[in-house]
Amino acid sequence: MEDQLIKVFEGTELSVLMLKGILENEGFSSIVKNNFRSGLMAGFGASRNSIELYIYKEDFEKVEALINEFKKEDLKNNN
Repeated sequence: MEDQLIKVFEGTELSVLMLKGILENEGFSSIVKNNFRSGLMAGFGASRNSIELYIYKEDFEKVEALINEFKKEDLKNNN
């Protein structure tokens, strides 16, 4: 199953969850991998910006424009 997924975004938990919500509103599934939380549970740290969002490869072309627009806005808001 992992070979069917691609990482489309990495950032803060808030940004990742916002993008996940946008994709879900459009009817697309996504998976969050929270390396920060996993690192804390294992006893070592990770960057707060190390939360990743994955989607199915087959959906990428359909949502690429949404993701790119979100990335531009996220970059603008975090600088």
